[in-house]
Amino acid sequence: MGQVKTHGSPLWLLLLMMSASLLCCGTASAMGMSFGGQTPPTSEPATGAALKITSGPFSSPVGIAPVFARSGLSYLLVTDAGKRTVSKADPQHPDNVEELFKVDGLPLGIAQDRRFIYVGNRSEGSVDIYHGSRKGLRMARRIKTDEPMQPNDIAIDAGARQFFVVDGAANDVKVFTLSGRLVRTIDGFGDLFDPKSVAIHAKSRSIAVTDAGDPKTGMPASVQVYDYSGRQLLRKTGGFSAPRGVAVSADRLFVADALLGQVLVFDRKTGEYLGAFGSFGTDPGQLLFPIDVAFDEKTEALYVVNNRMGRLETFAPTDFQPAEVTQ
Repeated sequence: MGQVKTHGSPLWLLLLMMSASLLCCGTASAMGMSFGGQTPPTSEPATGAALKITSGPFSSPVGIAPVFARSGLSYLLVTDAGKRTVSKADPQHPDNVEELFKVDGLPLGIAQDRRFIYVGNRSEGSVDIYHGSRKGLRMARRIKTDEPMQPNDIAIDAGARQFFVVDGAANDVKVFTLSGRLVRTIDGFGDLFDPKSVAIHAKSRSIAVTDAGDPKTGMPASVQVYDYSGRQLLRKTGGFSAPRGVAVSADRLFVADALLGQVLVFDRKTGEYLGAFGSFGTDPGQLLFPIDVAFDEKTEALYVVNNRMGRLETFAPTDFQPAEVTQ
């Protein structure tokens, strides 16, 4: 069975990374980027190099919406907490990045469908929905609940006409209709303590959630999978330090670990560790505080928000480093 290999790293490097994350444009606490008091392990370096690197115009990129294709064009959307903007990146030409609009508040999670862009607004405790017109993109409406949300991440199933919001204030996943009506919440029957990210697999009608855990009560960080009704299908603990962004494919879970500086790959049904992309560091193909991830089913490319480097990294399928198999 595969295992995550770890080894010691210089203490000054770990302390530098933790302090840098807390100084990340003054938004770390607002975005729920705490490490939960866990001792940060470090990973054995992976040798895969990033296929492409987008270095700007990001300041503190936070969230990424999966590749969206329309009229033969494809693009990614990225929120920037430092600049308080939403930008569009071309996955085929990574230097082609365009700032689409400013957000009136601190943007966190982001998702999109054919008509709208959904942005989590930490300052307003809301999900803001933007719509294109001849005058450009503008906010069409703002969705709020009785208590202000901390919308860390958003995922959409347009076919089911629902979107899912990780609420770091209530520690649950809120399920809305596309019109903005709250229909249910998923709290894992108390298993969600500090949820960070959400991704959906529409075909299997399943939801993946990363959770930082609760060190005060000894609850470990986890990755959990639910069906749309909220029934828990998988709860994976161990093998990671600070799970943040999550993406899914037909058979895999991709989890950005902020402290390991890698995207860890697990079997979506069993939770078995399969391998990783990237390694801890600042060079191309290395990650310093990766906090969100998106997977392109068509090309099998992996897109990673490399927060402290202000970059969007793109890994090819061949950059995957399989887990070592032990007898």
